[in-house]
Amino acid sequence: MNDRLSRRRPLSTAVAAADYGEDAVVVAVFGELDAASTSRLQERLAEAFAARPRAILVEAAEVTFCSAGILSLLLAAADNARTAGIPFAVHTHSRSMLRPVRLLGLEKALPTHGNSADAREWLQTAGRLGRCP
Repeated sequence: MNDRLSRRRPLSTAVAAADYGEDAVVVAVFGELDAASTSRLQERLAEAFAARPRAILVEAAEVTFCSAGILSLLLAAADNARTAGIPFAVHTHSRSMLRPVRLLGLEKALPTHGNSADAREWLQTAGRLGRCP
């Protein structure tokens, strides 16, 4: 076995939801987002929508891999949020998430923020206004 590969540690995946302020929900994800994490992310997003927040932010700055299925799930969530009138965005600087979004021209369909200050400002403003700023 290749010695370099045998030393690699498996990456963990976590999907959790946490309230942010009174008006918004942050769904935090990290690690490898693949088929194994799809149902957990779908559940957390459903919980976020059920709370009827003024805004939803997916915190994905620590994502190391994002499958096409997860990207599709996030696009569907963004579309559902638009239909429901809930501002929705993703905070990430992860190349594995940003590259397909940019290459496929999905920036309008899936709004992203590359740094935490912009994401927090967006979240506070969107939560206060209850619409995309």
